[in-house]
Order: sequence, then structure tokens, then C-alpha cells
Amino acid sequence: MARVQNTSVIESSCLMDKMWNELSTIPAVFTLKVPEYISQERMKGMKSRLEEEMDALEKIPVKHEQDDEELVQALDLLTWLEYKIGSKQKALELNDKALALTNRQAAFSLGNCAHLMWCEGEMEQTRTCLDSLLRLNENDSSKENLAAVKAHQAYCYFRLGGRVSLLAAMDLFEEALKIHPNSFLWRLQAGIVNRRFTHPNIQNTDTPFDADTKKESLNRAENYFRRVAQGAPNPRLKAFAFSELAWIASIEKYSPDVVRNLCEKALSLCSSDPYVLLHCGKSLKRINDLPQALTLLKKASLNDTNPNAVAQVGSCFWFMAKNELKRSRETAEQYNHEAEKCYRKVVRLNPSDFSSHYSLAKFLIIQKRYEEALFQLQKLLVSSISSVGTSFAMTQMHAYQSAAFCQLQLCQDPHYVASLSNTVSVSSLKKDAEVMLIKALEIGFNILTPGERKKYLVHSIAYLQKLKNRNETPQSIQVICKVYHLANEKEKSLQALNKLLKQWSDNPNVIAFALQNYLDLGSYEEAYALLQMSSARFGADIFDEDLCRKVALSAAWARLLQISTGAARIFKAQFGRYRQQNHYLREGQSAGHQALSCETDGSAETELLDVLILYDDSRDGSKGESNLSNICRKLQQTMPKIFGLNVSYNVQGCCAGRLQVAVQLEEMARAELVLVVIDPEPMD
Repeated sequence: MARVQNTSVIESSCLMDKMWNELSTIPAVFTLKVPEYISQERMKGMKSRLEEEMDALEKIPVKHEQDDEELVQALDLLTWLEYKIGSKQKALELNDKALALTNRQAAFSLGNCAHLMWCEGEMEQTRTCLDSLLRLNENDSSKENLAAVKAHQAYCYFRLGGRVSLLAAMDLFEEALKIHPNSFLWRLQAGIVNRRFTHPNIQNTDTPFDADTKKESLNRAENYFRRVAQGAPNPRLKAFAFSELAWIASIEKYSPDVVRNLCEKALSLCSSDPYVLLHCGKSLKRINDLPQALTLLKKASLNDTNPNAVAQVGSCFWFMAKNELKRSRETAEQYNHEAEKCYRKVVRLNPSDFSSHYSLAKFLIIQKRYEEALFQLQKLLVSSISSVGTSFAMTQMHAYQSAAFCQLQLCQDPHYVASLSNTVSVSSLKKDAEVMLIKALEIGFNILTPGERKKYLVHSIAYLQKLKNRNETPQSIQVICKVYHLANEKEKSLQALNKLLKQWSDNPNVIAFALQNYLDLGSYEEAYALLQMSSARFGADIFDEDLCRKVALSAAWARLLQISTGAARIFKAQFGRYRQQNHYLREGQSAGHQALSCETDGSAETELLDVLILYDDSRDGSKGESNLSNICRKLQQTMPKIFGLNVSYNVQGCCAGRLQVAVQLEEMARAELVLVVIDPEPMD
């Protein structure tokens, strides 16, 4: 009996695996490449906002074109959120609702249904969904179905948020609109995505910010909104577009009359929608029309249940307090009291939102309540460091600066200093503050334009540059190196770095710092020379392996731009450790790595390896796909098995291994530079 049961289980498992191969190619929220970890708390926050929007959409008295489509978009994403949170029955109910609204003719909703059925082990119903999808793809409207799928994928990405997701949403909306250019809903959503992408919070903290990209994205957003405002038959969508145009006008500092005019147009079309009220209120606040802004924002707050609107109400009271301070201190204090109530309410409503904590902390700093502000900022920074892939770069930058400022102010407070424990000193607090200021500069110089850097970072740079007047220690010179580098003064940074090495060349930690800074400054040959010399002196194992690899490959790349033979020696030495026991490039069949000793440049051992460097320049599409492109693609497909690759968080832990490999291969296909070590023996 046990053998029969085991056979049955095996057959069932094989059937599920076989069906998954087909299912994994079906567009659905379940197969989105979610680029970052999304916590349960954040999912619940998204779910709450979507439920509010869905409720508002269901209550629209007179439905217009695409109102139901927007409702289905929300239902599809909510289905996934409920399933991820653990409410499987609720997910099934929401999916049924989406299928009913679309008469089972929406490919994306059917894709969600197929995944739900498969996850629940319902193979027959999974097959039914797949057959329905096949019929949809074969009918005359298959092109329109494809456009709708791309738009629904884009919607999910833009609601999930984050830099990578927004970039994916931009591309997908653009592709959908090429097929179906008359969808004003998609055009509006594409505009929102492009406008959101311009916010510094969305920018990557590790790569420099391109001001031209920001301007282009904002221009695209404005064009999308104008098309909707001028041509959409749906008054609600037109109102959204006018409110977005008002917000852009206030950001770009158009005349107050232009902003007011756009707000009036939006409110004349839809005077009760929270989204329209919020954007018009924010726009009027920026042109200092505070009484009207406060009225709109209070309506948008939905009796203090909408965190974004409540925060803006607090901001209005704060500005009103500043304006009133010269006339009546008592009235100003009343406004400040109302502002603080709002900020604390937002933290309670949305405890996981970084901006909520920062807004409260910023208010407390203005009130000179530094210890309370520092408490809020520390909570924010701990959360942001522990969160994977968070998209709050601007808020993080401000938080590091503000926390450092609070700490430095508290160092001057005798009562606070007297309360410090034996393990904490004023000196250690100041050093911590300096580290936080450096971190703020690192983020700021990557996400801000030159003008914004002067506006937001000038005080931090000025404070840190004063350190050169102190007694010279490795720590103080390291800070100066960083500050000059971040201030774009490369020569001064290199001078400080050379001074550091001259005085403390026997300190491995100082050498590791110098290696990283040479890399940051683009001085790759200097970094490689220092690494070779220090490895001979202290041994290669004393430095971080990843840092050594970066130095070697950066130097190889620099040499490759000049003469390839110089680069090949470094590549051979570096990639030697990745050789595998057998034919490791044989279609990626062997997954194990054999750790070989890495010889120095020019050794006989490294000559056993050869290096193939290919660059696929056929991506412009002018000549079609070349033989080189085919070779590149095949080589790229072997790379994940050799070096490994992260898999989308959306498929981790819930999919067969073969799906993860498929995702890896698809991701690797995006690479433009392929570096491959070829085994001396011929491949099969």
C-alpha cells in the first residue's frame, strides 16, 4: 500500500512540475519579477490603500470608460497581496470577482486564476484556465489582449514601487500604448510612473544621478497628463490629469495663477475624490495659498484616515505657524500643536513609513527638541538599514544629516552629557555623527543635482572639512578623503589619500580603505599596484576577497580599453579560482565550483586558461541579430551556473528549481558584456 501511495505522490508531483513549465510563462502577478523583498507590514499597507481605492471605484454613481478596468487592476494586485499575506480564501474571492467583471476574457486575471489553482493543487482547474488563455491568444483580439496584459503588469509594478519596478512599468506602459494608443487610463498611469520616477527617494543610492534623465521623465509625464486632460471622455481621469499638472506646475515654479487655474479645472470635474483633493491641496500649499490648501487637504484626509493627506495637513499648520510667528506667538503655538498632532497621528496610522517618522523628527528639530527627534530618526534609520531594497533614498539622506545634527547639538547640552552612560562619551558621539554625515553625503551626491547638493549638503560638507584642522589621525584623514571625493575634488582627495598611506602604510585597515577609495576615484592602476605590493607584504588573505576581485577586474577593464594583453593576464589570474572539476561550460550542467589557488600575473599555471571577451553591438537593431549575438546569448545562458545569480523574490521559496534557472537565464540575457573562461579541452 505504501508503495502505491508513493507512486501516486510521485505521479502527482510530476504532473505539477510539467504543468508548472507551461504555467511559468503565463503573465500574472505571481510571475512578476519583484525586484526587492516586500515585508508583510508593507503588503498590508498596500492592501489597505487598494481596498480604499476599490471601494471608491465601486461607488462611482455613473461609470465611464475604463472605470471597471481600473477596478480589475486593483482586484488583480489585491489577489496576489491576499495570497502572499496568507488569506488564500480571500484571494480566490477577489479573483472570482475580477473574472466576473471581465466575463473571463481578461488574460491577466485568468493567469492569476491558473496560478491560484496550481498553488492549491487543483490541476484540472489549472488546465481549464490554461485552455481558456490559449483560446484568447488565438482569437482576433489577441493584439488587444497582449496590450492589456502589458498594461496590467505595468500597473502592478508601479503600485509595488521602487526604482527597478518603476523602470519596468515605464517600458511596459510604453509597449501597451504603442498597440492601443487611445487608452487614457494607461496614459494617465504612465504619466504618474514618470512623475514618481523623478523623486530623489526613488533614485539609486549607489550610482550617480542623471539630471537630464529626471528632466526627460518629468517632460514625458507632463505630456501624458496633457493628452489625458485634453482628450479623455472620463471626467474623473481628466480631473486626475489636471491635478497632476497642477502639482508639476508647482514643482517647476510656474506662476501661482497657472497652478490655481489647473486646480480649478480639476476640482470642477471631480471635487470629492481624495486623490484630486490631495494633489490640488499640495499644489496650493507650495504657492502659499494655505487656507484653501488646508480646506482641501482636510477633505482628502477622510476623517484623518488617509496618512498622506493627514501629513500634508500637518505641514499646512506648520507653515501657518511660521507665518504667524511675527504677529501672534500664541496663535503660532496653537498651529504648532495642531501640526504635531497630525505628525504623530501619521506615525500611528503608518508606522512602517520612513517619511512619517522623518516629518515628525523634522518638526521636533525646529522646536529644538533634539532628543525626541533623535529617537524618531534612529527608529527610521534602523528600519531603513534592515529593509532590503527600500526606495527612500532622499529621506535616508535627510535622516542621516538630521540625526548627526541632533547628536552634535546634544553634545553641547550639559544635562544630556551628564546623563550619558560610562560606555558613551562626547567624543564617541561626535565620531558617530561624522560617520552619519559621510553617509548622507554618499547618498546625496548620487541622487541630487549639483544645485540640490548646494542646497541640501552645504552645512555637512562645511562641518566635515573643518576636521582637517584637528590633530591628524587615520580616522580624520579618511574623513577628509571622503569629503573631498564627494565634493568632486579628486586631486585633493588623492593628496589626502597619499598622506594617509605615507604615514600609516603598515596598517592593513588603512590600506583596505585606500584600495576602496582608489576604486571610487577611478584610479584603478594605483589600486592594483597597491594591492599587489600589500599582498606580497602581508599576504593576500588579509584583505576582503570581494574587494580584491573588484580591484583586479577594474584594473583589467582599464587596461582592456588600452591593450587587451595587459588585461588578459589579470583576467586569467582572477578567474582561475572559478574553474570547475569537469566541462563547466557544457550547457551549465555542472553546478559545483572547485576552489583553485589563484597564481600571480604571468605564472605558468594561469596560462592553462584562456579568456574570451565578447561585446554584443547588434542591439541597435539596424542589422538584425548577428552570429555574434547568437554566440553571446548562448554564453550568457551558461553564466548563472558558473557564477550564480540572485532570483526574483517573487519566485523564491515557492517554485521548482527549474523555474529559478529559467528566471536566471532570462536575467542574464540582459547583460551586454560577457567575460568567460574557456576550458583548454574542447566542449561537447
